[in-house]
Amino acid sequence: MKILDYFYYTFYKFTSKNPRNDMAEHTAYMIFSVVILTNILVVCKINKINLLSILNSKLVSLLMCFPIMLLFYFVFAKNDRFKEIIKRFSQETRVQKWIRNIIVWGYVLFTIWGLLIT
Repeated sequence: MKILDYFYYTFYKFTSKNPRNDMAEHTAYMIFSVVILTNILVVCKINKINLLSILNSKLVSLLMCFPIMLLFYFVFAKNDRFKEIIKRFSQETRVQKWIRNIIVWGYVLFTIWGLLIT
């Protein structure tokens, strides 16, 4: 579970930098849900399952992402669990923050790259 917290915290910090985003805790798990859905699409493309033909409408794409968002809501936002995560990871050293950012954003870029080349 720590790796999920790690990703969530990184997305939270990224979204909380926008002064107009007063709901960064929710935006973070929504971004994370989209990354997970993208990973599912990459795995399906590798296994020759063409989900993109099904996902040609925004409504179907949203319906695919909704269960993941709902799950992440209960994991991160329900009962303010995100506050524990923020408290735990805000004590990182500068080097730990750099490593976390490299891992998470590298993973996101790798996911996008996988979607583009498969």
